[in-house]
Amino acid sequence: MRMFAKIVRMIRRLKNGLAVGVAALTPVLSSYVLTAAEAKVPSRSSQLLEQSWVVGTENRSHIICALLQTRQGYLWIGTNKGLVRFDGVRFTDFLATKTPGMSRGRTGFAAMWEDSQGGIWAGTDAGVTHYDGQHFTTLTTRDGLPSNSVVRIDGDETGRVWIYTRNGVGCWKEGKLRTIPSELDKQPWTSIITEFPRNGDVFHIGLWRRSGVSGVERFAYGHWRNFPITFQRFMELESIYEDSLHRVWFSIRTEPTIYYEVTPTNSLQTYQGIPQKAFVFFCDRDGFLWLTDHDAHTARWKNGTTYPMPGFRTPYLTHVIQRPNGALWAGTFNTRLFLFRPRLIDAIPMPESQEVGSVLFRQRNGTVWAAGVQLVRFTGNQGTIIAPLGKPNFRGMAGALGEDRYGHLLVGMRNYTGVRVLSANSRTTNLSVPVTSKHSSIVPLPMYSKVTGFVRAILMDAAQDEWFGTTTGLFHAHAGDTERVPVHLPGTEIRCLLEVAPGQLWIGTDKGPAILWDGKLEPFPPGSAWTSGGVSSLVQDQQGTIWISSTEKGVIRYRNGKFRTFDEEDGLPTHVIYSISCDPQHFWLRTDMGLLRIAMDGLLRDTEQKISDLTIAHYDTRDGIPSTEMAPDGNQGVLQFSDGTRWFSSFEGIASILPGVLEGLPSRPHAVIEEHSIDSSDLLVSGPKGIVVTPSQTSLEIHYTALGSFRPEQVKFRYRLAGIDEGWVPVHDRRAAFYTHLPPGSYTFSVQAADGDQSEWDQPAQIAVTVLTPFYKTWWMRTLLLLALTSAIAFVIELRRRQMLEAQRIRQAFIHRLLSSQESERKRIAHDLHDGLGQHLALIRTLALLPRKRKSSQQSDEHPAVESPEPLSSIAEQAAVAIREVEAICYGLRPYQLDRLGLTKAVRSLLRKLEEGNALFLRSSIDDIDGFFPPELEITFYRILQEAISNILKHSEASRAEITVICDGTRLRLSIQDNGRGFSMASGAAFGGSLGLIGIAERAEALGGHATIESTQQNGTRIVVEITRARSSDPHQT
Repeated sequence: MRMFAKIVRMIRRLKNGLAVGVAALTPVLSSYVLTAAEAKVPSRSSQLLEQSWVVGTENRSHIICALLQTRQGYLWIGTNKGLVRFDGVRFTDFLATKTPGMSRGRTGFAAMWEDSQGGIWAGTDAGVTHYDGQHFTTLTTRDGLPSNSVVRIDGDETGRVWIYTRNGVGCWKEGKLRTIPSELDKQPWTSIITEFPRNGDVFHIGLWRRSGVSGVERFAYGHWRNFPITFQRFMELESIYEDSLHRVWFSIRTEPTIYYEVTPTNSLQTYQGIPQKAFVFFCDRDGFLWLTDHDAHTARWKNGTTYPMPGFRTPYLTHVIQRPNGALWAGTFNTRLFLFRPRLIDAIPMPESQEVGSVLFRQRNGTVWAAGVQLVRFTGNQGTIIAPLGKPNFRGMAGALGEDRYGHLLVGMRNYTGVRVLSANSRTTNLSVPVTSKHSSIVPLPMYSKVTGFVRAILMDAAQDEWFGTTTGLFHAHAGDTERVPVHLPGTEIRCLLEVAPGQLWIGTDKGPAILWDGKLEPFPPGSAWTSGGVSSLVQDQQGTIWISSTEKGVIRYRNGKFRTFDEEDGLPTHVIYSISCDPQHFWLRTDMGLLRIAMDGLLRDTEQKISDLTIAHYDTRDGIPSTEMAPDGNQGVLQFSDGTRWFSSFEGIASILPGVLEGLPSRPHAVIEEHSIDSSDLLVSGPKGIVVTPSQTSLEIHYTALGSFRPEQVKFRYRLAGIDEGWVPVHDRRAAFYTHLPPGSYTFSVQAADGDQSEWDQPAQIAVTVLTPFYKTWWMRTLLLLALTSAIAFVIELRRRQMLEAQRIRQAFIHRLLSSQESERKRIAHDLHDGLGQHLALIRTLALLPRKRKSSQQSDEHPAVESPEPLSSIAEQAAVAIREVEAICYGLRPYQLDRLGLTKAVRSLLRKLEEGNALFLRSSIDDIDGFFPPELEITFYRILQEAISNILKHSEASRAEITVICDGTRLRLSIQDNGRGFSMASGAAFGGSLGLIGIAERAEALGGHATIESTQQNGTRIVVEITRARSSDPHQT
């Protein structure tokens, strides 16, 4: 054989005085067959339940090369494609082709180690990969590794990591890698030989060399130690292997039934009676040796007895790790990962029956019966078939079991109408025949002949009367007579009966429950209508509360006249409940998913709100229950014995739970935060610095798990994000938390884990969550915005204040000018009236008084009166002058031509008067402008011209003037120019020093135009007014 040839080469090297470095001694095993003498039916303590997974998230894609159980609780799996992390529920792949920093060798990760800091080391033929919890880093020959082909990794008590390669050993310490010289023991003649083929981490057990004359030393975990066998026996090794607990197992070719164990303390232990050609690769805590061979025969061995593992066949089951809770991980050189757990729940063995346990019953004398296809009587855990009840393909032929007052067994059949009794002879119904007869049968009984329908429930009440619930109604047997109970029940099919007090009977039907009190139906209180479908079982607890199970709505509690339903919204895994039973601390539920145990205090809470934190333990085939389908329904699916043992029926057999076996399991889960995802991105490792969410990111998903549980798939969680969640958020077994649109701030995410049947939570795992504030929400930006806003408000206020002051000044100036103008106009009118019309009127009065004075004088002189024509003529002249003055004053106030003749003639008339009464030479050209302005605005234009002429006459001292009005229909241009003395524009007299010029500009703006004034001293003044007619100024439109 190839291995033998390699050992021969080793011997030759040792004879030449070279130290021997064995990287692997592949076990050479022939197949062995467990004979009947060697095999033994295992006791309950030696039974294990098997569970397996295909490793990785890609179906059948990974071949297992190594296993590593970390101190944190993860199971790391080295495969041919990378590393896989397993928490007992889900796999997380770290593929070499997709993970940055991971080596990409041709072979798998077959050497694995966890250092003192919790870092993971994994070796391939392309170097060694280190994982620090967040990043992968690969070390190769470029980093100082002796060779890229890594065959083993271990460490010592100082924290150093030893990396064994084909060309030497590297040592990693405090972030530095160095190559160890071959003279590890400071002897120059020693060397390391690692020329043996690499087949996986399980075969590499360190470096070897000869010590002295006949000794052998092994280098592992940082030290050379003497191996407790002689060099001669070492050279006769048949197989050698080091398990996960650092124990070395080996066998000698000349001792085929003996196996040796070298403990970590270097002591030697011998096991005799091992099957020949068997390969030992582990010893569990119960002292069982795990054996295998090349033909996939796997068994356990203890004290000379071999315990086969029926139904389990896999080659090279060598990677075995025992968890703190007693479960064992096992890997093979294929794609499957196995978990072996101790059996918690026994299955009552019934080798002669294909199906038993649908109906369970215990007579008053203690005899235990089970009925399915066969009627079976039990003595302890051993069952004996008493009578057939149907054909094997008719499951659940028995519908109910009971007894009468005489102790005879009554049987209700699903496929036969009426009640039958167990008889020792099929030809007689003599009940005095003992039921212990070996040849018994089930026969009808005449006294129950009135019972019709398939019997589903049998009950003997406190008065020892029999009650039968069938598919056609309720029947009562009393004093040897059986009658149908004439009551109207909710449903026609009765499934279960329960006597809660003498004379008070609860009846469960396919449409709901009913209460029969002294033969009469008792109605339920108002407001407690039944809405939960059919009843599958009834039970009363120690406090007198009635508990009802339903295959449609879960568990229903009846207390104080009210029904309260518990279903999936309260945390139940299923609403299909076949039966419910209770003990002082727990409720037990048979369901379509297995057996549930619920802490009683959770269901006793007096609240109508949904309960999300029920303490539930779920047991199924992984715990030893024969079948997860635990139908049929009814009260006869459970038996409780005086010692606390409980039996539960199922389709595949009876499950037996011993008292206390489910208590105190070595299970203490602790929560671990793994990765997170932001906005549905790839999962990111949640490091010690926490999670940072930028302002542009809206959704956060945090992944967590629990490690250390005996049943990781049943761990429940609750989490809380401090500052967002008011309290703990229970999520049952969900392993992710979701948040969206978190406000900026710093938060702490906490998650706790607990087993489903425990109410105590572990210490929370926490991580900081920082949601960055958008720049426009930061304190400095808010400060800047506040300052800017304050400044803007102050600026607007100041601007508005100034505008208001300016507007007020303008108003005051306008009012002042207006008042001044009014006063000036009044003064002018008063002056004109006083100096003109008043003087003329005074003169007229004087002239009118002259004749009277003369007459008086003549009379006093006794002369006759003489008429004089001169005074009358003077009076007429003065009156004419007064009239003209009045006309001039009225013309100045409002020219009558404007209203009578139009704007054009009024303007021309004004210019004619200017030429007639003054020495001013005037040249004018006036276009027809009638209709250019609305009638109410014509006076405004007239005043502009009037004011300009007044300025010429009063202030300019001009001798010549030119006035033109040009109109093209939409635009009007007024030009007034004189050769007077003018004024300086720099002095501001144009609009600030003359009320007349200001009035011209304001009137021009009122007409929708503007006025331009140009003047220089001694060069005259030029006023130009340009007005564009708006559409609304069209008189036709107006």
